[in-house]
Amino acid sequence: MENQEIQECSCFCRCHWGILSNRSLMARGAVIQVEGHGADDVVATLVDQVLQKGYRVVIASPDKDFKQLISGDVQIVMPVPELGRWSFYTLKHCIAQYNCDPCSELSLRCILGDDVDGVPGLQHLAPAFGRKTAIKLLKKHGSLENLLNAAAVRTVGKQYAQDALKKHADYLRRNYEVLALKKVMSLLLASLGFSSIYHTPQCCRGCECCSSRRIIGGGE
Repeated sequence: MENQEIQECSCFCRCHWGILSNRSLMARGAVIQVEGHGADDVVATLVDQVLQKGYRVVIASPDKDFKQLISGDVQIVMPVPELGRWSFYTLKHCIAQYNCDPCSELSLRCILGDDVDGVPGLQHLAPAFGRKTAIKLLKKHGSLENLLNAAAVRTVGKQYAQDALKKHADYLRRNYEVLALKKVMSLLLASLGFSSIYHTPQCCRGCECCSSRRIIGGGE
C-alpha cells in the first residue's frame, strides 16, 4: 500500500472515532441526519432500501447493534484497536460467535440483557434461565416473538423456562423494543439524491468490501 493510501485509510479510521469534524466528514461524502432519530436507526433504514435496489452493503462501525442487520449481503467493518486495523465481520463470524443467526442474536440479547445499552436480562428475574437455555430455545423457535407466542399456548421447555417466558413476556418484548433497530419511515433514499455508484477509494482497494457496489450522493 502506498503512503498516500495509508494516510487515507488512517484518516478514515480516525474519522470514525470522532476526531474529524462534521464538516470534514461532509467533504468525504454524504452526511445524513434525521431529527429525532438515532444514527443506527437511519443506517438500518438505508441498508434496507439499498438492499431492495439489489446492492450489497458494508457498514463501517464498532456498534454491535448493527450485527442484527448482517446477512449474506450485509457485512460490517469493525475497528480492532489492539491490532491497529479494521476487520470484516460477516454472517459466518456472527454464527460462529453466537451459535445462532443474526435474527436470533438480537433475541438472545433481549433475553440475556445488554449492559452497554442498559438493558437488564431475564436472569435477574429467573436465575436458572441462562445462555444455554436461551440458545437452545431460540434455535428451535427462531425468534423471541415466536418463542413467546409458543410459550403462551404450550410447553416449550423445562418448567422454570416455561414459567419465566409466560410471566415475563412483556418484559422481554420491552427489551426488544429498546434493542431492535427501527426504520425511519420518512427517510427515502431516492429523495436524498443517492443515484450514482462511486469507484473504490484508494484506501480500500483490494479489500473485500470493494467487491460490493455502493451508493453515495450523486443527485443534483
